[in-house]
Amino acid sequence: MNHDRIHSRPPQQDPERWREGEIVSVAERDGHAVFTVAPVGAGSDGDGTDDAPGDAGGAADNTSGATDDTSGATTDADERPTVELTVTTAVRELVCGRLEIDDGESPVGEHVWFRERGG
Repeated sequence: MNHDRIHSRPPQQDPERWREGEIVSVAERDGHAVFTVAPVGAGSDGDGTDDAPGDAGGAADNTSGATDDTSGATTDADERPTVELTVTTAVRELVCGRLEIDDGESPVGEHVWFRERGG
């Protein structure tokens, strides 16, 4: 299975290829972690244009990308566009461990940087 890419801090290499988003939820599905993220600038990928899902480009990371093609899906509560990012549970633990939250605290509302599969 291919996996998406996600970072808890702004990327240092090729930052233009990454999108910033806010974590809406984190769940498990089929043994993988699924982050639901609302891109910053709701409806755009941060550059002021509405590109097709997956057009964010590609840079190296220790995971390689796959997503449930739900880009543009909306959440019930606030109807912001969201993206589902599928990663390994190890990557979830790494990302959550690097966020500025207390142990056991939910990462919902925290900002992350991500790239969908295909890059």
